[in-house]
Amino acid sequence: MAASSTLELYWDLASPATDVRLAAADKLVSTLDSFQAAFAPSSPEEGESEDEDEDEDEVGSGEEQEEQNAQQARREAKKIERWIEHRYAPDVAYALKRLLRGLASPRESSRLGFAVTLTQLLSSLPLLTPAHFLPLLLFHSTPSTDSGNKASDERDLLFSRLFGLQALINSGLLYRSSSTLADFDAAVEHLWALGEKKSWLREAAGWTLLRALEALEASQVAWKEEAAKGAMDRLFEGEEKDAWGPEKVGIALRAQELCPDLDYRAYFSPTFKNPSLLALPNLPTLARIIRDASVDGSAPNPGTGSWKPQPHWVYTQILDIYFPPTAPSTPLHPSKASFQDFFRICIDESLFPATSSPQRKYWGFSLFSLALPRVPAKLLETLFTPNFMRTWINHLRGEDRTLHKVAMGIAKDLQPLITANPQLGFPLVSQLLGKHGSPHFDKITGTKTVSNVLASMSAAGVAEYVAHLRGVIEGAEEESVDAKESKSQRRKWAFDQLLNLVRNGSIPRSDDWIWSVLECFTLHGVFVPRKASKKSAYAAFKNPPKPALSDIDRSTARSHLFAALTDLCKAAAVVTGDDSKTHKLTGVSSTGELWVSRIHALIVDVEADKKHVSLAVEVDEDVVEARSKTVESLQAAKAAPEARDEQKRAFEMLVLSVLLQSYDDPESVMDVLEEIRDVAPLLFPATTASLKKTQKKKAAAPPAEDRADGEPEPSAVLVDVLVTLLERPSAFLRALALAVFTAFAADIGGEALEMIVQQLSLPVGEDEAEVEGEEDEDEEMAEADGAEEEGDEEEEDEDEEEASEDDGDDDEEDEEEEDVDPEFKRKLAIALGQPLSDDEGDEGDEGDEGDEADDDDESLPDMDDEQMMALDEQLAELFRQRRSGKKAKQGAQREAQHAKNRLIDLLDIYAKRQPSNALVLRLVLPLFEIILNSGPSEAQLASKATSILRQRIAKAKDVPAGAGVDAEELVEMLGEVHGVARSKAQTAELVGTCSAASLYLVRVLFAQGDDKKSTHENPIKELYKASWDDYVSRKASKLQPSFFVDYIRRYPLLAWSLRDAFLAAAAESGVKTYRQATAFQMLQNLLHQQTALTSAGLSSELLALLPRIRQAVYALLASACEKSAADSIPASRLKDALKFALASVRVHKKLSPELDDVREAWDPSALGALVESLRRIDRFKGVEGLARQLLGTLGEKSKGKGKEQEKGKGKEAKRKALAGAGGKKDGQPSKKRKTKAATASS
Repeated sequence: MAASSTLELYWDLASPATDVRLAAADKLVSTLDSFQAAFAPSSPEEGESEDEDEDEDEVGSGEEQEEQNAQQARREAKKIERWIEHRYAPDVAYALKRLLRGLASPRESSRLGFAVTLTQLLSSLPLLTPAHFLPLLLFHSTPSTDSGNKASDERDLLFSRLFGLQALINSGLLYRSSSTLADFDAAVEHLWALGEKKSWLREAAGWTLLRALEALEASQVAWKEEAAKGAMDRLFEGEEKDAWGPEKVGIALRAQELCPDLDYRAYFSPTFKNPSLLALPNLPTLARIIRDASVDGSAPNPGTGSWKPQPHWVYTQILDIYFPPTAPSTPLHPSKASFQDFFRICIDESLFPATSSPQRKYWGFSLFSLALPRVPAKLLETLFTPNFMRTWINHLRGEDRTLHKVAMGIAKDLQPLITANPQLGFPLVSQLLGKHGSPHFDKITGTKTVSNVLASMSAAGVAEYVAHLRGVIEGAEEESVDAKESKSQRRKWAFDQLLNLVRNGSIPRSDDWIWSVLECFTLHGVFVPRKASKKSAYAAFKNPPKPALSDIDRSTARSHLFAALTDLCKAAAVVTGDDSKTHKLTGVSSTGELWVSRIHALIVDVEADKKHVSLAVEVDEDVVEARSKTVESLQAAKAAPEARDEQKRAFEMLVLSVLLQSYDDPESVMDVLEEIRDVAPLLFPATTASLKKTQKKKAAAPPAEDRADGEPEPSAVLVDVLVTLLERPSAFLRALALAVFTAFAADIGGEALEMIVQQLSLPVGEDEAEVEGEEDEDEEMAEADGAEEEGDEEEEDEDEEEASEDDGDDDEEDEEEEDVDPEFKRKLAIALGQPLSDDEGDEGDEGDEGDEADDDDESLPDMDDEQMMALDEQLAELFRQRRSGKKAKQGAQREAQHAKNRLIDLLDIYAKRQPSNALVLRLVLPLFEIILNSGPSEAQLASKATSILRQRIAKAKDVPAGAGVDAEELVEMLGEVHGVARSKAQTAELVGTCSAASLYLVRVLFAQGDDKKSTHENPIKELYKASWDDYVSRKASKLQPSFFVDYIRRYPLLAWSLRDAFLAAAAESGVKTYRQATAFQMLQNLLHQQTALTSAGLSSELLALLPRIRQAVYALLASACEKSAADSIPASRLKDALKFALASVRVHKKLSPELDDVREAWDPSALGALVESLRRIDRFKGVEGLARQLLGTLGEKSKGKGKEQEKGKGKEAKRKALAGAGGKKDGQPSKKRKTKAATASS
C-alpha cells in the first residue's frame, strides 16, 4: 500500500497546467527514490510456483485459445508484479502499477502527466528490464475478453500502449546492458502492430519507431547493427515490402542517415527506381505516397484514416534534410533532387492542382508556412510556384472562399518575416508581382500584402526593388508575365509602382532610391535618346530601352515626376545645419539640397549632349532664352546677402519648379517665367546691380525704399504669381505655391492680403471670360499631369452631355430656363433663310431653338429632300455648338469655385504662421463676408472660411499687440461681428463662429496693456448689452443663448454688468416665456462664476442680487397661478425657474453661513403661500414638489400636505369606514386568502 504522502501527487499529474504536472512528477519520483533508498529487498517465497500451478488448474481444457492467452498474460503479469514487490519498496511497486493503469485514463491531461512520470521512474529503476516491463504494459493495455467493451475503452487502452512504449524508449530502459535484441525486436513489433491495427495510430506509431531507431544509433549496445537490420527487414521485406506509406518514407530517410551501409536498393525496389528516395526520378512516386495515396495513385492506401489539418511529420523531416537546423558534418542524401524540384513535384503539383480538394490545399498552405522561414533568399522563388500562386490569390479575394482565413494568415505572416529578415524583402516582392503573381496583386486580392511587405523592408531592399522596376521600364527584365499585356502597359505599371514608393510614407526612405526614382522619371520623361552613347553616365542612354518608349510612356513619366515632387515638397527631412543643429525642411534631401535643384542640374547636364539625346517636348528659341534669363535671375537672388535662407530656398524651389514645368508644357508657364523675373529684384533688392550686367535691355527695378507711391509692394507681386499657379490644374504647381507662400508668410503685407481677399470676394462667373479662354489649356495640362480631379470631372460631364445629345426634350427644357443668345438667334435665322430685322430678333427671344421661325411657313422657300437634310445637319451643328458653349460656361464656373477653394488656403497658412501679426485682424470681416455670400455650390469655401476663423484665428495662442493694432477699429470690428450675429447669421454654427470671433477680438483688446483695459471694457459691455436687448426684444433676432453663455464663461467680470438686463428680462411680463427661461439660464451661468466674482471683490453685489432673483422667481410663480390654463406659463418653464432658485439659495448659503440671513432674503412665508396656490392647480403637480424642496432648503416645514399624503389619508379613512359599516372585521381574512384556504382544505 502506498503511503498517503504520495497519493495526493497523482491528482496533480492530470492537471491541464504543464508546470503543475511537471512539478508533481518531479516530486513524486524524488519521493519514491527516497522510499527505495530506505527499502531492504527480500528473496522470493517458495510458494510461488505452487500458486502458478493452482492458477493453471483453474483453466479447463475446453476454454478458447483467446481466453487461454489472456490467462497466461495475467499469470505472467502477476509473477512480474510479485518479483517487483520483493525488490522495490511498496510505494514504488504501487506507483509502477498506478502509472501503467493511468496511461489509459481519459481524464484531462492525465495521459501526458502519467507518461512523463513513468519515463522518469523507469530511468531510476536499475533492476527492471524490458522483459519485465513489456508484459506488464501489454497486460494493462489489452482489452478484456468480455463482449461489453466500448470502442472508447479500446481507444484509451491502445493509446496507453503507445505512450508506454514511448516511455520505454525515452527512459533508455530498452538500451541498457541488461536489454537484449529480442526486447528491441518485440518493441518494434508492438509499435508496427499498433499502426496496422488502427490507421489513426499509424502516424504516431511510426514517429515513435523512428525515435527508437535514433535512440538505438546513439546507444552502446552490442547488438545495435543486428537490431537495425532486423527492423529494416521487418518493415521493408516480406509482406510489408510493397506497402508504402508516409511513415515508412520517414523511417527510410532517417535510416539512410543512420545506417548508410545497408542495401537500400533491395529494400526500396521495385517501388523506387533509385535507392535515394529524394532523387528526381523518385519524386512523383514519393509525392503520391506522402499524400496518403497508393503507389500508382489510383486509390487510397488500405487503412487510411480520416483527414486531419496538420500535415504529416515526414514533410518537416524532409524540410530538415534540405535546410538542416545545424550544418551536418557530411552532406545528407547527396543524390537528392533540388529543393525547387521537390517543392514543385511533391507540393505544388501534388497539393495545389485545380482539381485538388480543399483539404489537400490546406495542407499545401501549411507546408508553405513551414518552408517560408527556412528558405534562403536565393531560393525564395521556388516557393511561389504557379499552382500555389493561383490558389493563394483565388482564396485571398473574398471572405466567402473556403480557405480565405489560412490564405490571409500567410499574407499576415509575411510582414514579421521581412522585419526579422530584411534581405528577403525584395525577392518576396518580386515574386508577388512577378510572372506567377500579378502586377496588381493588392488590387485583385483586396489586401495590402505588397504594401505591408514594402513597409517592412530595409532601405537597401527598397533600392533593389527600384532597380528591378527600372529594369522593367528599360527592358532589362523579362517580358510581360501576361502575353496579353503590352510592353507599354507593363511600363505604365512600373511607373505607377515607382510613384507609389515615393508616396508611401511608411516605407523606409533613403536619398539613393528616391533619387533613382526621380532620375528615372526625368530621363525617360524629358528626353528621347537619338542613339546609344557608350560614354554616357546614364544606363538609359548607354543602352536605350527596346522597344523605345512611346509618347504616352514619356507623358506618364513626366506626370509622375511632378506627382512625386508634390509629395516630396510636403515631406519633411531632418537636416543638420552649419550650426550643428537639426532643422526640419521640406522638399530637400537629407543633405539639405532641393530635389528640384538636383533634377534641374540633371536636365542641364543631359541637355548638353544634343548629339545623342533630344527633348521630348520641342521648344523654340524664345522658351530657351526665357529659361536662361530666369536662371540668371535665380543666381542673382541667391547672391543676395540680406535674404533669409528659408526665403532663398523657397524662391529657388519656385523658379526651378516652373522651369521644370516648362519641359512639359512650355506655353502654359511662359507668362509665369516673366513674372518671376520681374519679382526677383523686388524680393531681393541686392540683385539690381548684377541684373544690370546681364540684362542690359531691361532696366532693373528700383530698391524698395525708392519705390513710387503707386508701385505695388514686393509681396503683392509674389502673391500675384502664386495666385496664377494656384489657378493651374497641376497639383505640383499648387503645392509649390503653398510652400513658397509659407516661406514668405512673415513678409506678406496688407496689399497682398487685400489682393487675396478681393479675389475671394468676386462672385463666381465675373471673370468667366478669362477662365473660359484658359479652359482648353488647362484641360491639356490636366491630361499631361494625370492626377487632377477637376479635369476628370469635366471629362465626365462632357461624356454625359454627349451621350444625351439626342435627347431633344431635355435640351428644350434647359434652354427655356435661359434667355436665347442674340448671336445664336442670328445664326439660326441665317440657317433658316429668314431676313434679319430687329423685330424678328425680338420675337425670337420668346421662342426656343427657332420655333418662332418655323411657325412662319410662308417665309421658308420650297426645299427638296436633300436641302432639308442639309438644313437638318446645319441645325444640329448649331445646337451642338450652343450646348458646347453652355458646357464651357458651367466648366468655367466650376473652375472658378475650385480656384477659390485653393486660394483661401493662403489665408489659412497666413493665420497659422503669423498669429501675432496685426494684419490677421484684417481677415476677420472678409472671412465673414465669404461665409455670408457663399452660395450652395460654394459650401466648401464657406467651410474653410469658418475653420480659419474658429480654429486658426480664435484659438491662436498669440494675438496681435503693439502699435499696429488700432483699438477704435477693433471696437468697430467687434460691433460689425455682433451685427452679423444679430441679423445675418442663419445657422447656429454661424452664431458660434461670431461668438468665437467676438471673444477673440475682446482678447486682442485686452492684450494691448492693462493701462488701456478699463478704456476698452465699456464698449465691450455696451455691445453685449445691445445684443442681449436685441435678443429679448426682437423676435427675428438670429442670436442664440450660446452667444452669451460663452461670454459669461470667458469673461465673467465683464458679463457681470448684464445682471440687471438678465433680471429685467426674467421679471418682465411682456417677454416671451422662452426668453424668460433664457434669462434665468444666463443668471444661473453667472452665479456659477461665483469664485471669480468673489475673488474680484463682488461678494456684496452678489448678495444684493439674490433678493432680486427671489422677487423675479416668486413673481413668475404668482403670475402662473393667476393666469388661466390657456394663457398659463408651461410647467417646464416653472421647473427651470425653481431649479435656478434652488441653485441660488445654495450660493447664498455659501456666501452667508447664517441661515436667518438666507431666510430673510428668500421670505419662506411668501414661498409657502405660493406652494399652497400651486397645490390647488392640477397642471402644476411637478412644480409643487420642487417648490416644497426649495421651502425645505430654507429650513421651513410645509404647513399643508401634498396630494399624495391626502390621498393616502383618504384611503386609510375609507378602510376604517368600511370596517365599521359591516365590512371585513379585524382578523377576517380577505377574499384571496379565503380562496387559498378553501383550495388547501379540499
